[in-house]
Amino acid sequence: FEGDQREQRDAMQELLWGLAGSLAAIYAIMAALLRSYVQAGIVLLTIPWSLSGAVLGHELLDFNLSIFSVFGMIALCGMVINGAFVLAMTRNRYLKEGRPHETATTEAAMRRFRPVFLTSVTTFLGLGPMIFETSRQALFLVPMAITLGIGTLISGLVILVLIPAVFQIMEDCS
Repeated sequence: FEGDQREQRDAMQELLWGLAGSLAAIYAIMAALLRSYVQAGIVLLTIPWSLSGAVLGHELLDFNLSIFSVFGMIALCGMVINGAFVLAMTRNRYLKEGRPHETATTEAAMRRFRPVFLTSVTTFLGLGPMIFETSRQALFLVPMAITLGIGTLISGLVILVLIPAVFQIMEDCS
């Protein structure tokens, strides 16, 4: 029994190191494409909010976090960055066209609303049957579905509300 716990702890530690390495690589790629360390950092803000949404989903649905939840969190990190990154790229394109910062941020958020909203809602609805599955055979996958479904739903709100607000605050402070 003690050996199984040690192996699970070691596997979790390796997963976290792998996640940290992949997030560092993602940050470097985004910073190069956005040509801004700050904007890449703002895009990464979607991760903690989405993960907190996933944890809240586990609490609300009365599920414990498991190794499958962690797998879902790793997948969630990759999924949620996409929407915020495309929003930042759209904003930068509008800034290059000469639009004022506030207009560029607002128009980028409006332009990306439909794809972000539809991705979030359809992912949640697609995972809904698995989230609410009660059969014993599928119960081990439910934590991963909760993580991906609710985390993606929360990330949609974060991308459409928090990220534009942070971009605007960044501009107001500079």
